Amino acid sequence: MYTLSQLRRRVNALRRKYARDLAIVRLRPLAEDFSQEWAATVADRRPAPRPQPFIRRLAQHGFRLPTFIALHQYLERCRSDGKTPDCYNIIAALLPRIPGDQLGQLLQWDSPCPKISPLWGSGAGSKGKPGRAIAS
Repeated sequence: MYTLSQLRRRVNALRRKYARDLAIVRLRPLAEDFSQEWAATVADRRPAPRPQPFIRRLAQHGFRLPTFIALHQYLERCRSDGKTPDCYNIIAALLPRIPGDQLGQLLQWDSPCPKISPLWGSGAGSKGKPGRAIAS
């Protein structure tokens, strides 16, 4: 049997160990919703949303990140270039210390952000071997 304090220490150790992964999992639905909202707004021929309300929404959900400026710059670039931001790049702007391959692995198995579709070889000579996943 474990004491209550031992259990708390173990839980806190696991929280520290998986803090990055948890942040990515918690950010993904917010980033995906914002990206879809942006696309719907642009499709309705309205101006693209401003970044400040989204950053406030992140803060309301408990995120206090020093990288909000990087996110703001990324979203302003998307506005000026007429592009729709994707949730992968939103999360990458907010969490720049997480390697891209780790971020991609966590997002690949989570909901459709980014849209990763495995390419199964179907051409001549491919023999049905799986190809590498390509983000679209």
